[in-house]
Amino acid sequence: MHEPMTTDDFTRAVAVATVSALRHQQTHGQAGRLRNSAEQEGHGGHDAPSWSRTTSASVLLACTALYAVIAGMFIWTWAPSFSHLYVL
Repeated sequence: MHEPMTTDDFTRAVAVATVSALRHQQTHGQAGRLRNSAEQEGHGGHDAPSWSRTTSASVLLACTALYAVIAGMFIWTWAPSFSHLYVL
């Protein structure tokens, strides 16, 4: 079995990990790489679909209606079971 880590060991481990991460970031240029990959994708780095407002509104309304139907089915299915608890 492993012994519990002391506070000094934990502090050293955090320091080593931090220094390693900073060296890696300086060596590989993290900010430049992220900016270049977003430019290469051609859409500013966002992973959203390119829908029109009408399509977005239609999808939102359809999902809201579907959610309401499912919630209604849930209430009608479970209401008799909860009636003795005075929840509904």
